[in-house]
Amino acid sequence: MGDEVNNKSDEAVKLVKKKLELKPSNALNGKSLGDNKVAPSQAKAQENKDSSLELDTKSQAEAASASAPKAQPAPKVEEAETIATGSTPEKEEKEARHLAPPLPSDDKKMSQDGQLEAVKSQPQAESEPQDVAPWLSAACWKKLLWGLFKTAVFLVVVVSAIVFGTVLGVTIYRTYFAIPDEIEVPAIEGKDFAVANELLKKVGLRLRIEEGRHNTKFPDRIIISQDPPRGRVVRKNREILAVVSLGPEQYKVPDLKGLSLREVKKSLNNNKLYLGKVTYKPKNANRPDEVLEQKPLPGTLALKGTKVNIVVNKGLGMAKVSVPDCSGRTLARVGPVLKKAGLNLGKVIWSVSDRPAGEVLSQNPPSGAA
Repeated sequence: MGDEVNNKSDEAVKLVKKKLELKPSNALNGKSLGDNKVAPSQAKAQENKDSSLELDTKSQAEAASASAPKAQPAPKVEEAETIATGSTPEKEEKEARHLAPPLPSDDKKMSQDGQLEAVKSQPQAESEPQDVAPWLSAACWKKLLWGLFKTAVFLVVVVSAIVFGTVLGVTIYRTYFAIPDEIEVPAIEGKDFAVANELLKKVGLRLRIEEGRHNTKFPDRIIISQDPPRGRVVRKNREILAVVSLGPEQYKVPDLKGLSLREVKKSLNNNKLYLGKVTYKPKNANRPDEVLEQKPLPGTLALKGTKVNIVVNKGLGMAKVSVPDCSGRTLARVGPVLKKAGLNLGKVIWSVSDRPAGEVLSQNPPSGAA
């Protein structure tokens, strides 16, 4: 290890010596270019100084290498770059000082390359203002925000895809694979249409009216029958068909007055009605069997099969009436009087008389006869 250090020290000394050998020639060339001549005594003095500097440098390098326990890599020695351009001894001395390598001190050591290396930290200059913390810089914030934005976009895309996939999957499952809900059909027969509709809605079914029928057992708007029947298990949203009662069938009673019995029966059959009780009453000998009265009255609404009672003219028959007095009346007035009494005008005999023409002279049977 010591030989290696010595070799490095020798190489450093040779390098410094080479630099010193180049300096006088450059100085001389500079002086010749300036047409200035240097005195021989001054040149000799300069050479002595250079020799002494070489010896000092070599001794210092050996001392440093001996005192150093281990060889450390060192930075390059500063190169002398100053070229003497003046012609005075003061300038040459100043140039020599610049060319001389720095002496190692307590805070420096000689490296294996023969260069000086700092071993102790120099006193720091006045503290310079430190930079802002890296996480507070604009670039750092920009990078952070951009990362957060990309993360948020990624999360939104992922969540949207999950939601869409879930909804689509549920829809497909319910449409093609899910078993529909099964519901037991409730009883709606005998219930009002509005009540039955609300009952079916509550259990998830629908009511549809198939038809309406006249019915004597169920009033108007009452459910007569249903399909499917009560207790049947069906799918949800199934339609329940129902037949609704229109109430009993009713017909208008026709006007039967003045009709014969035969005509009465025909009119009642056309209106789904039947002939009821027939009562005879002597009224007029000229129109027997003529309807005088009826019940129900004409225009009344009656159920199908309702019976209509009538009163029929029986004629006079064997009944006795008092003959009115027709004497002194004209023949034109005698007819209505007899008809009103239930009698008919018989044979008329004309005779010559001093009475006005057309006046009744006598009658038979006489007035008051029964």
